[in-house]
Amino acid sequence: MDPFGIEFGKTLGQLVGEDRVAFAWVALFWHLAAVVVVYLVIRYGNRYRRLFAAYFALDYLWLVGFVGIWVSVELYERMGAVALAVYGATPVFLLVIALQWLRELRAPTLDLDFRHIEKWRLLVAVPLAVWGFWYPPYIYGVRLVFDPAELLFGAYGLMGCPTTMVALSLLFLVYPAGGRQLFHLLTAYAVFVGAAMVALLYVPDIPFFALGVASLALVGWVRHRDRSVERNTRPATPSPTEESAEDSPKLRADASKGRQNR
Repeated sequence: MDPFGIEFGKTLGQLVGEDRVAFAWVALFWHLAAVVVVYLVIRYGNRYRRLFAAYFALDYLWLVGFVGIWVSVELYERMGAVALAVYGATPVFLLVIALQWLRELRAPTLDLDFRHIEKWRLLVAVPLAVWGFWYPPYIYGVRLVFDPAELLFGAYGLMGCPTTMVALSLLFLVYPAGGRQLFHLLTAYAVFVGAAMVALLYVPDIPFFALGVASLALVGWVRHRDRSVERNTRPATPSPTEESAEDSPKLRADASKGRQNR
C-alpha cells in the first residue's frame, strides 16, 4: 500500500479509538437501546417497527454529525484536504441513509416478521450482527483487541460501519419483505465503504465488506427470482409463425367458400 493509504488508515484508526473513549457513555446508550429494540421487533414484529425506525433514524443522525462532519474536520486538520477527497463520500452516504430512516418512520414499509425466515440466512446475519455489535478495537497493523467491555462501550452506534452491520444484518433476514430501498442503500454503503476500508487494511471491516457482498448477492438473487416468476405467470402470446399456421386454413376455407358462392 502507498504511504498515504497507510497514514490514512492509521489516522482513521486513531480517531475511532479516541472517539470510542471520549464518547463511551453515548456508546452505552446505543448498545442498551439496541438490545431492547431488537428484542421487541423479534418478539412482537411489526408492532414495534416505528420504534425500530426511530432508533436507527436517531443513530444515523448522530452519525451524520459525528462520523460525517466531526471526523471530516479532524481528518482535514491532521492530513489536509486530500483526506477529504478520500473520505468525502461518507457524510453524503450517511445523510441519505438517515433521511431514508426518517421516511421509514413517517410511512413504514418494513416487514419485521421474523417468524418464517429462511434458516440459512441466520448463518450469515447472526455472526455478522454480533461482530458489528462488538466491533473489537484494532491497533492498526498489529492486532485486534477482544475486550468484552466493547459489548457495552464499543464503537457500535458511534461509527457508521458497525452500526450499519447490525442494521443490515437484521434486514438481511427478512429481505425483500418491505423496505427494499433502505436495504439497497445499506448494501451500497457496506460494499463501497467496506471495500475502501479493506483496501486500507482495516481488519475489523472485513466482515462488514463480506456482509455487503452477501447482501448484494441476495438482491441479485431476488431480482432473478422475481423475473422468473413474472415470466412464468405472463400469458403466452403466439408467435408470428404460429399465427400464420392458425390463420392459413381459415383463409383458405374462406377463399374456397367465396368461389363456391360465385
